[in-house]
Amino acid sequence: MYGTSYIGLRLFLEKYGLQDRVRVERTGYTQIPILPGDRIEGAVCFFNAVAYKVLEATCTLFYSPEGCGFMSEKIYQDSLEILFRLGMIDRIYPAGQVLRNLR
Repeated sequence: MYGTSYIGLRLFLEKYGLQDRVRVERTGYTQIPILPGDRIEGAVCFFNAVAYKVLEATCTLFYSPEGCGFMSEKIYQDSLEILFRLGMIDRIYPAGQVLRNLR
């Protein structure tokens, strides 16, 4: 499993100490139709109903004099450490090197 919804779920489970108390299974893109049945008790969904307003509001959160989309080395390093802590990557990569390779 992968993607922002999965990473968000992993962080939620970690924050509330639920990693070992729930079973996570892949349902594909059937989260909404599968909920009314008895197969699952909950689902994580990416909701995109008001995309433009959400994008507009989100952009203000990530404002940078370097331009929209700029990610500081510290923020990127923090993200890599979270992914490592969640077991989603096998080591903590040096953020500066990764960012330089992207340019």
